[in-house]
Amino acid sequence: MKWIPVTILLGASTFWFGAGWFLAKRGQEANRTERAPESRKASEDVERSFSELAQQSLQEVMGRINNGSLEARAQVIGYVASLGVPEVKAALKETNKRFTSNRWVFDQILLERWAELDVDGLLEEARGSSDERLRSQGIKTAFKHLANEDPDHAWARADELSPRMSRYAHSGIIAQLGINDPMRAFEFVLQLKTPDEFTTAGLMMDWAATDPTAAATAALRLPMGDTRNRSLSMIAKNWATQNVNAALEWSRGLEYPGERRIAVNEVLCLLAETDPEEAMLLVEHGNGEHREAVTMTIARQLAGQDFDAALEFAVKQPSFAIRSSLLSSLSLDVTTEQAEKLMDVAKTMPTNLAKEIYESGIWTVAYKDPERLNGWIEQIPQASIRERVMLRVIDEMGGRLPTAIAKGLFEQLQPTSQKPGLAAGVAWNLANENPQEAAAWAESFENIALRNAALSSAVKSWAYRNPENAKDYVTNIEDGEAREDITRSLAELFANRSIKDAEQWAASLEGSDRSAALASIVETAASRDPDRVPELYSTFASSLSAEDAARSRNYEIAESIANQMAQSDAGNALKWLRDLPAGQAKDAAMGGIATAWAGYDPYATSEWLHRQPASPGRDIAAQELINIIALDDPESAWAWATVIDEPARRRESAETVIEAWKANEMRAEAAAALGGSDLFSDSELSELVKKFE
Repeated sequence: MKWIPVTILLGASTFWFGAGWFLAKRGQEANRTERAPESRKASEDVERSFSELAQQSLQEVMGRINNGSLEARAQVIGYVASLGVPEVKAALKETNKRFTSNRWVFDQILLERWAELDVDGLLEEARGSSDERLRSQGIKTAFKHLANEDPDHAWARADELSPRMSRYAHSGIIAQLGINDPMRAFEFVLQLKTPDEFTTAGLMMDWAATDPTAAATAALRLPMGDTRNRSLSMIAKNWATQNVNAALEWSRGLEYPGERRIAVNEVLCLLAETDPEEAMLLVEHGNGEHREAVTMTIARQLAGQDFDAALEFAVKQPSFAIRSSLLSSLSLDVTTEQAEKLMDVAKTMPTNLAKEIYESGIWTVAYKDPERLNGWIEQIPQASIRERVMLRVIDEMGGRLPTAIAKGLFEQLQPTSQKPGLAAGVAWNLANENPQEAAAWAESFENIALRNAALSSAVKSWAYRNPENAKDYVTNIEDGEAREDITRSLAELFANRSIKDAEQWAASLEGSDRSAALASIVETAASRDPDRVPELYSTFASSLSAEDAARSRNYEIAESIANQMAQSDAGNALKWLRDLPAGQAKDAAMGGIATAWAGYDPYATSEWLHRQPASPGRDIAAQELINIIALDDPESAWAWATVIDEPARRRESAETVIEAWKANEMRAEAAAALGGSDLFSDSELSELVKKFE
């Protein structure tokens, strides 16, 4: 796959890029374009009619899939079997809007149907999709189907794809072959430079369910590392469900200590769930290193049946580390009464052991009985633990607490623990109830960072409920920097409701406040009303003083606008870009376009960049393109990196490509590219070589 198609001349540098894949791709697209318009219209009509007429049916079907039963799944498969390709594609679009627990099951059934009807069409659609869900699952499903027909041919086709897409394809082939011929699937695994950890472990787990001895023998042929370790773990666990003694004997016989420990641990923990006494007996006789894992399993089992017995079991453990882990685990999901028992136990323990209970048990109180939270915290005798507990509660649960409690806890924190983000969260929730009080609380902070963060949050929350009062309040803020930041936030909020109303408000402001408001409005318009962007940006740019225009923040605005426009219509973004005057804002905008456009059409992005003269903007855009294509096509990404003029950016881009080569197990290619380059100093080359070594 090549992203860069032709021989071109840019400045003084001439460079060539392979054209084959790109031209073939463009030819396919041209063919699709030349198909009868009525064919495309028919497809659109089907999608529209599906969306309009089958909503209730689709909703019912997805409801059935959430049932989870085999009967429900069979009903869904029967429903999907009646669909053609256009209906399948329309259904996938609909499921993408519905976030249900088993949506992936329905998606998979739809993709299987698509592969059955038109496997090459599914593969083409998935390869060109910007939706990672469709790309990964679509390619896997297509190659599962191809593997059914001719595994060797499917594998050869998979090898022709880019590295990332070939991984999806290989996973599909291995998963499909693993159903009826796990040994054949495993032989394919061994052909991979770096077998996928989860695909391989899944194969070994399923294989062990039917023939654990064969699976165990095969796993030892894998290279040492995470994939082999996970495979051994899955085999031991599955084998133990059938024959604990045989699984334990095999696990103990493994040659390497690390692998032996992983496998034995799985067997003993599984045994601990059904026969804890036998598991502990085995721990006492030669398996002491597994004590913590086994006791944790037993404690979890006990906690589900008898909390008091589990607590007693935990306290009696002789090892401090195990006792600490068990008590922390028991504290995670308890009733208020059980939390109080844990607190009583904690008071009798050393500080370093008690803190596990204090820090874990606090969540139960905060969730189930927040009014008792202060009383719980006051019982903690150590000030440092109290501080840590309060900090975590505010940070992770502040929005769930009554505002008075959250505010009180924040005020009890030491100044070094009072962070702007925490203050902003408390102020937002306080403003939901009383915005004037929240604003007054924010302004009471002497620390500028705390005051600005809390005030901005409070006023924005206020504006959701009473925008006019919030506007009046903002204009009276004395701190100019704080007022500008809050104005920017409010303008974004108002523009999302009505760009026209937001404009009218901005027109009533002056100086940097007006510029800040206009910046947010034009950024919002880029996604909501792109046709207004040229006019709004011109108004914004003309409102800037010379000092304001030089701020990096204003270049970021141009980048953001271009990026948002290009996400939906690259042509519109390019039209706006052409009218921008040369300078840093235009350079930044080029980068914004490349980031968005390359995400769904790197070929067109590359063509566009080829036509641009050498400039800082082209360097920025090229780097963004490299960041997106490097994993799929490091060769073309490297070609782009070598034509970046700015040295630091060129070096950063080269590092990105080398990391991609390394991730794809292509170190030789990286070494060859560096060896043939004269664009880097000796010290830079040395650092780049370290990246892939």
